[in-house]
Amino acid sequence: MNGIPPPATRELPTPDRPPVQLKGRGRGLRLSIAPRCDPAEAEASLRSQLAGRGGGFFGDAQVLLEFSGRLDLALAQRLAGVLDEAGIRVIGIVTPEARPPLPEPNVDRLTPDLPLEGARVVTGNLRGGQRISHVGSVVVLGDVNPGAEVLAGEHVLVWGRLRGVVEAGLARDPEAVDDIRVCALDLSPTQLRIGDAIARAPVEPDRVPMPETARVVSGSIVVDTWR
Repeated sequence: MNGIPPPATRELPTPDRPPVQLKGRGRGLRLSIAPRCDPAEAEASLRSQLAGRGGGFFGDAQVLLEFSGRLDLALAQRLAGVLDEAGIRVIGIVTPEARPPLPEPNVDRLTPDLPLEGARVVTGNLRGGQRISHVGSVVVLGDVNPGAEVLAGEHVLVWGRLRGVVEAGLARDPEAVDDIRVCALDLSPTQLRIGDAIARAPVEPDRVPMPETARVVSGSIVVDTWR
C-alpha cells in the first residue's frame, strides 16, 4: 500500500545433527552416537552438552551408549571418560547389529562384587588364535571368540560374548577356588576351567543369551544368572 514490497521469505537450513546426543531425564540417560562420527567432534559435542546443563546437574546418573552404526570401543572409552568426569556412570552399550542383542545387565549390579584391583583390562574382541594371560583377574570389554584363550590367576569378566577357552583361578590351589567367578553377558565357552573343574557349554540352538556367572560347587562348575 505504501509501495514497499513485503520482505522476501526464505527457508532456514536444517541444523546438522550433532555427532552425539544426550537424551533422557534423571538417571535414565542414553547417549546416541551417530555412525562414523569424528572422535574429536563427538567429544567436543558431548562436553558442550554437559557444560550447558551446569555442574552437578546429573548427580550420580547412569547412561547407556547407543551406537547408530558399528560399535567403536575406542570411541566408547573416550566418551566414557568424559562422562565419568561429570559423575555419569556408563552401564552398557547398545548396537544395531543384526545378531541377537545382548540383554542389559541389572543396572545396580553391573559389576559383580569381585576384588578386581590390579586386573588386566582388554579392550576389543579377541579373535581365534589370540591368548591373554595375567597373574590376577582379566576383564575383557568385548567378545572372546572361538579359538581365543583367556588365562587368569583369579577371576574373568567378559563384557560381551564368551565363546572361546577360559581358565580361571590358576594362581590358586585347585582346592581353594570356591570364590572364583567367570562372568559374561553370554556365557557359551568352548571350554571353561576353574581350578581342576572343567566344563563345556552345551549345544542349544534356541538358547537366548543372558548374563551368567560360573563358579565351582563341590568340585563341579555350576552356572547362575548374573544379576
